[in-house]
Amino acid sequence: MNRFIQKRHALSSLLSLLSFWGLLTNISAAGTENSLTNLSLTKNDRILILAPHPDDEVIGCGGIIQEATKTGAKIKVLYLTEGEHNPISLVTYKKRLFFKDKQQAFIKLGQVRKQESIEALGTLGIDETRLIFLDYPDSGIMPIFVEHWGRGNEYQDSLTGLYQAAEGEGVIPNSPYTGEAILNEIENVLREFRPTKIFCSHPLDQHGDHIGMYLFLKVALWDLGKEIPKPEIYLYLVHYRRWPSPRGFHPDKRLFPPEKLGALNLSWFSFPLNPAQIEKKRLAVMKFQSQIRYSRDYLLSFVRSNEIFSEDFKAIPLGVGLNYSLKGEGKIKNISFRSEDSRLTVEIRFVKRRSKTGTIRETLYLFGYQKEKAFKDMPKIKIGFRSNKGYVYNQGRLIRRTGIAFAFKPNGVSFRIPLALLGNPDFILSSLRSGLSGAQIDRWSSWRVINLTAGRNQLD
Repeated sequence: MNRFIQKRHALSSLLSLLSFWGLLTNISAAGTENSLTNLSLTKNDRILILAPHPDDEVIGCGGIIQEATKTGAKIKVLYLTEGEHNPISLVTYKKRLFFKDKQQAFIKLGQVRKQESIEALGTLGIDETRLIFLDYPDSGIMPIFVEHWGRGNEYQDSLTGLYQAAEGEGVIPNSPYTGEAILNEIENVLREFRPTKIFCSHPLDQHGDHIGMYLFLKVALWDLGKEIPKPEIYLYLVHYRRWPSPRGFHPDKRLFPPEKLGALNLSWFSFPLNPAQIEKKRLAVMKFQSQIRYSRDYLLSFVRSNEIFSEDFKAIPLGVGLNYSLKGEGKIKNISFRSEDSRLTVEIRFVKRRSKTGTIRETLYLFGYQKEKAFKDMPKIKIGFRSNKGYVYNQGRLIRRTGIAFAFKPNGVSFRIPLALLGNPDFILSSLRSGLSGAQIDRWSSWRVINLTAGRNQLD
């Protein structure tokens, strides 16, 4: 669970948080209810649940876990972090401030949260042997994915001071905080367990660790595309503004997707819980005392008569000469893509002229994937522009000679990016965040896949 429940709603009128995937108009809860498809498990399923932090697996998938044990399906739960990067939790749980030995205090908090998950899963019928704790840094997963690949470039946690797994923690002793280490461990689990269904955190979640978990899974599945059967992917949401509502324990109420997300072109699934399963989920949630003491109502708001999951986003088909356009929101009219002459062209159009829109701030992430090259060796490009100025980074390092052509127009901005700069990829993992007039926005936006192999053999 996020250590801070983000509250940025007052800025919504100032933001044009561009949905690179196309946020459309809101729809009613009734329309969302009719669009939910029931999800079921069988005894032949092999269920893998990916949890960014201890407690995510219970609040997102507590009913699924119980059903897996009931049907006799195989199940494993993988924890990417131990949730130690949480000052509010540490102070409220220990009921004192820490001035000495702070690093050890946070490490011990992770051990507490790990034990809470072991006890919570025991309540749901899962023993410790089916739990995998990797011990990568809480709140560091997205920065690692963006910037920290390769030995000598390890991420260092600001609260624990660690740049590798704590002594005695994780699966691989002293595993470094790098992207390839995380990717290798996830791939090992996928290769050995061969899941038929994977439940993973959602790319529309507003916590960086949850998005990072999803991105590492995407790359891992591409890498193993010819080694393991393709599993079904179900995405669960934990952090989204003012959701679920109302807060608190409401076992008689159902969960529905947030209205704005319900308008996306995504199929949503519902898994119903009977009264006994609801009560067991509540008891499991209450095991997380380090979190309950400051966010009880929030955690219990996930204990409802159902759980919900969405399918994964479809890739954007962008073979040579193809165009693709996504509808924007607010002051963004649309975004369009084109692939030609070994370049990717991206154009953003505003509803009004730029002179009337205000100061535009955009950051575009483009991470290429090529099946013949290790992902750790591929460029990880961040392109930013403020008004009429642009800059380009690769893994956090400024690069100057990029070959990118910026074009600032009266009603928008466009740029042409050499595909060679992205490593001549087959796929591109991409995300765009947008703000106006200096307003602060959510740091990480959802990510979409651009498929440059459309019309050819595909990985996805």
